[in-house]
Amino acid sequence: MDFKKIIFPTDFSESSQFALPYAVDMALKYHAQLTLVHVIEPIVTPVDFAWGTYNYPDIEKQVNTYAEDSLKKVVEESIPD
Repeated sequence: MDFKKIIFPTDFSESSQFALPYAVDMALKYHAQLTLVHVIEPIVTPVDFAWGTYNYPDIEKQVNTYAEDSLKKVVEESIPD
């Protein structure tokens, strides 16, 4: 069986970190494209709290930045050049 594309979902947990080298090895073995995916759920608030003290766009931006930085770190540490 040939693999052309492999999707590796991660939540940045220890288990995900443990499994990543296997996905990398498989991608190298089959000359496949490896795509790392991390899903961030949007912040949903009740209408009553929408105008509260939290700046939700800023929080979402911080979460997205953290996720992007974490993905870059995972790639740098786990995937050979």
